[in-house]
Amino acid sequence: MKKLKNLNDNRIFRMNLDFLIENYYKTQSEFSQKMDISPGTVSNLLNGINEPSVYLLKKIKEIHNISIDQMLLGDITKEDDQFYVKKLIKVNNVSMTNM
Repeated sequence: MKKLKNLNDNRIFRMNLDFLIENYYKTQSEFSQKMDISPGTVSNLLNGINEPSVYLLKKIKEIHNISIDQMLLGDITKEDDQFYVKKLIKVNNVSMTNM
């Protein structure tokens, strides 16, 4: 994985990843198992040390039905993008108490 020089390079992805983990998984470890990556990789992604691999982006798209563009460039936590969140709820059969 490529190391990022500027920790803000992947700010949007990190925010979206944090949102996914907090709302759909009990722990970072559970997320890492579901995505078939190491817990250390999840930590590095959240801290902006590594950028996401194509494998991970495709896996998130497959499991959560979020486009790669939306994960990298959008904000799935905003009301403007709630249709993505609704897809997440439908795909994962999860109800969100925060909404």
